[in-house]
Amino acid sequence: MTTTAPTSPVATSPLEAALVGRLAGLVTAAPERPRQTSYAPFDGAVVGEVPTCTAEDVQEAQRRARAAQRAWAARPLADRCAVMLRFHDLILERQELVLDVAQAETGKARVSAFEELADVAMTARYYARSAARHLRPRRRQGALPVLTRTVEHHHPKGLVGVISPWNYPLTLAVSDAIPALLAGNGVVLKPDAQTPFTALIAVELLYEAGLPQELFQVVTGAGRDLGTPSSRASTTSCSPARPRPGGSSPSSAPAG
Repeated sequence: MTTTAPTSPVATSPLEAALVGRLAGLVTAAPERPRQTSYAPFDGAVVGEVPTCTAEDVQEAQRRARAAQRAWAARPLADRCAVMLRFHDLILERQELVLDVAQAETGKARVSAFEELADVAMTARYYARSAARHLRPRRRQGALPVLTRTVEHHHPKGLVGVISPWNYPLTLAVSDAIPALLAGNGVVLKPDAQTPFTALIAVELLYEAGLPQELFQVVTGAGRDLGTPSSRASTTSCSPARPRPGGSSPSSAPAG
């Protein structure tokens, strides 16, 4: 999908200026960065502006998330699960606002936008309830049965990078990040340039639920400028990138 700037006067932004400014302030960017505009596809109204980040901003976001990740991973799993259960409750309580933002940026019918919201809520609740089972140590058959004992333990990767597309800007920005966070990782998210505010409203609710703000970083801008630094960082980690199909060549991958 391509949304271009209209050549004629446009309608007033469908979102309140205070909300747009607050969400844009969550992006990790140097103060002097130029701004990029998000337009409503159904009438060309300006939804809002976010910073156009650079590779240096990506590196700073990674540094902050990596530093916060150590303390997050040291917290009891029950604490991390409690954050996700609060997030589940918040996204349902604030669903009207979340749906307003998603509709403004995507032009989706409200029922279609709600499908994304429901997916995120169910994902948060499922992993919060089942994380202990997924992450518990497991006995494995040793090289020499009876003589050797093998136990599989799970450890955080450290930092996970997510590049999400415009077509499912809520689900694909957050649903994959939830289990990564519960496993003790930090996250750096690059939402699509056309739908940044949908991702940002979800991230804001994660912060309100108790997630450390430094742990989940967001950078915005063109994929050609930010995708390469993120992918290059990913190749230095212990796991390869996991591509996600979508309109913005999205992926989720461990970041360097």
